[in-house]
Order: sequence, then C-alpha cells, then structure tokens
Amino acid sequence: MKNIFKTLPFLAFICLTGCQSKDYNQTVFTSFYPLYEFTSRVVGDIYEVENLTRPGTEPHDFELTPKKVAALEDCKALVVNGIHLESWTDSVSKNIKDKTCVASENIDVRTTSGQDDPHIWLNPLNAIKEMNNIADFMCELDSDNKETYLSNLAISTTEFMELDNTLMDIANSLNQKNIVVAHAAYGYMCDRYGLNQIAINGIEPNQEPTAQALEDIIEAVEEYNITTIFTEELISSSASQLISKECGVKIEILSPLEEVKDDENYISVMLDNFKKIQEADR
Repeated sequence: MKNIFKTLPFLAFICLTGCQSKDYNQTVFTSFYPLYEFTSRVVGDIYEVENLTRPGTEPHDFELTPKKVAALEDCKALVVNGIHLESWTDSVSKNIKDKTCVASENIDVRTTSGQDDPHIWLNPLNAIKEMNNIADFMCELDSDNKETYLSNLAISTTEFMELDNTLMDIANSLNQKNIVVAHAAYGYMCDRYGLNQIAINGIEPNQEPTAQALEDIIEAVEEYNITTIFTEELISSSASQLISKECGVKIEILSPLEEVKDDENYISVMLDNFKKIQEADR
C-alpha cells in the first residue's frame, strides 16, 4: 500500500501534463469569427486556424484563461482586430505580442460619440484590407508559402468585391435609408452603402440606454416610419422589445458577424442582412 500511495503524485503529474500535450506551433489563433474566416481564407490548409471566442460568447466580453495563454505562447501566430476590441492583449507577454497580427492596421477608423469604432469588418472593402494585412503578415512569417497566401487572397478579394457590388445594388434600391439597430456596430457598413444607423446602445453592446435615449429612438421610429427594430443574437433585446411594443413595429435579427452558424459565412450573412433590410423597406 505504501508504494501505491508514493506513486500517486507522480501519476497525477503525468495526467496533468498529458492533458495539456497538444502542440500549437502549427496553429494560428484568431480572436473572434470574422478574423477566423479571413485568416482561414488566406492560410488555407497550411496551418490549423483556431478561434479563441467560443460560440455564445460576445467578443467584447472575452477573457483569457491560463490554458489559452499557454496555447498562445506556443502558437505560430495570433490575429486580432485591434481598435481596443481585444483589451486582453494589453496584458499578454512580449512573445505573444511579437507574433500578433493586428488586422485593422492602416484602415481609417471612424468614431461614434467620441469613441473609436472597432467594427470595421462590416464594410466588405475593409474586410479585404484586413485580409491583405493578414496575408502580408503570413508572407513575412512564412515566406516559403507566399505564393499560396497571395493566391488565396486574390480569390477572396474577387468574391468580396462581387459581394460589395451586390450590396450596393440593394442599398441603392432602398427608399428607407434609416435602420434602427441594437448597438452602434454598423457605422462602417452604413457609411459604405449610404444608410443611417439609429443605435439604441453605443459601441459597447451591453450598455443600458437612458430613458431619454429610448424616448429619442421612439421619436425617430415614428418620424421616419421605421417598420423594423434590428437586434442581435448575443445581446439583450429588452430595450428593442420595449420600443417594438411601444411603436407597434416588428423585431428582426441583424448579424454583426460576431458569431455564425455552421452553414454560414461572411458572404451569406451579409447577403442575409441586406435581404432583411430590404424587406423592412417594404
């Protein structure tokens, strides 16, 4: 019996180290969904691409765990959006920072109520710029596969330009240019397509609107003959429900692409968003 008990600590150590034995040096991590798709498009099957933000988690609320920190220390690269969206990157080690690609680099940043707006990916032209930044980063990191990265980038650029043309055609056909949204995530999209977002909440999605803000939204709904309030899957819809009931308008989901279903991607979700905006115009 004594010999058995002496071996238990050693067995526990083996178990713990074995449970964390995955090698991440062929993994590129991304901070949340749009960057996961953009990186996957560029990298192809050269590296495994893994998303840090799990389904059901709002990217604004993501926090690093010790296990994820350890994985990031070992990984090939980390791709983040930047513009203060991933505040957790401020506390990571120099090793992690040195292999981090900030995909928003050199993209013009808009402000809302004096706050930088990180939702640049909702303009497909910005999404192309983010993929360019990711491709440049990967080409420098892994020059042996440069031709593959650039070829993959060219394919996605063509697809996203076609998407942009389609969305522009839909936007130009709209009579109603005002959309009421759950939070101010759609500024880049609206700037691109000549729309005007009327946001219930600001840049941070979980802020509760003041009574005056709700009054202002209700007045705007009535003034502009808004038929639909657009909310999101990952945030509270209580304010939207209140406005909907007060004004007698319907509620619909508009996706900021922070989470998608298995059978969806950037292009399909953006097309679905504009289909819903088009239906709200009728």
